[in-house]
Amino acid sequence: MHRYPTQRLFFVSATVLAIIAPWLLLLTLTGQLGLQFTIAAHSKSMLFGFVGALIAGYLAGKQRLASLLLLYGLWLSGRILEVFATDELATGLAYSAFGILLALLVAPKFKAAKKWRNRTMMPLIALIGCFPLARETLPLMTDTFEFSNISFVLMISTLMYFMGGRLITPSLTRAFAESGLPIVHRVQPQLEAATLALLFAAICASLFSAPTGWIASPAIAAALLILFRLYRWNLSKLGSSYSSLWAFVAGYIWLALGILAVSFALVLGHPLQSGIHIITIGALGTLSSTVILRFCVANTDSSRHWYYSSILLLAGATAIRYSVNLLPENATGLLFTSACLWSLNFAVILFGACRRKLQDRPCRNQRETITNNPANLNCRVNSESSTGRQ
Repeated sequence: MHRYPTQRLFFVSATVLAIIAPWLLLLTLTGQLGLQFTIAAHSKSMLFGFVGALIAGYLAGKQRLASLLLLYGLWLSGRILEVFATDELATGLAYSAFGILLALLVAPKFKAAKKWRNRTMMPLIALIGCFPLARETLPLMTDTFEFSNISFVLMISTLMYFMGGRLITPSLTRAFAESGLPIVHRVQPQLEAATLALLFAAICASLFSAPTGWIASPAIAAALLILFRLYRWNLSKLGSSYSSLWAFVAGYIWLALGILAVSFALVLGHPLQSGIHIITIGALGTLSSTVILRFCVANTDSSRHWYYSSILLLAGATAIRYSVNLLPENATGLLFTSACLWSLNFAVILFGACRRKLQDRPCRNQRETITNNPANLNCRVNSESSTGRQ
């Protein structure tokens, strides 16, 4: 039975959502849209909708047409209901149905993994997928668990740490090989295992409503290990030509800084939003932009400007959003500026994806004529895999 890839559909949808989501919130809060799109709705849209689309695009692989249409239909229903529906139950059902189906399609892929570090992704994906349903139903049955935003942010941080390492390591190995340099530390399995264990400890503590110190302590230790892992990779030996690698590294740095910011905010009793936005804008935004750029836009030596523009735009968006709590008198202007930079980043990515799609079409048509005209080999078809320096 024919199967269809999920990447382009969900990556493009995630990009469109990223462009419009902050403006739905800001224009609603300023009274320019007659919608009930609250801050809570915005956070659910990004955490469940944006993150869900990224997981579906990157990990769901090829699916049967019925499964793909059902998965996308549930995702799209959630986006429509969260904006226009007045009944939160319908929106919650759409979130839950999409999450459960996503978990059923993605989590079993890690069942055959040999290393326990890889197998931990199976329950993590299941937790992420079932989070919307658990958040709505478990509090009605027991007060033992607390499915808060911080729990979900720690879950996606753990997933970003794991998948980020799987993306950085091959790029790093290739970069060192092309530079003629030996690579001493590559995967660093013991360090990765320790970091995963600490992050899972923080997740469990948050789910069981443990004191903030029990959540923050392992999270701080994990963030420091992430920075130590980056240090041991000796990235300073590499040049600027490896742009996609540096983009992944930038996302990894934001991830560590975001976990530290959230952890210290927990300990000090400060608002968590600034730290959470370091993770969602800085880490998630940069890592997801780099993955989408690799798949949909740019994979050649001449494409490095795509990655560096994304790094700079999202760094600006993150720094400005973090400064909102420091400069509350300028909050509105800062929020609009941060939203502009975030949306511009994904608008540029969407433009690049559309341009590449248009460029690929004549190449594909010309490739089909090669059998009849073997001399017609001028068309350079873009590879779907990442090749050369990025």
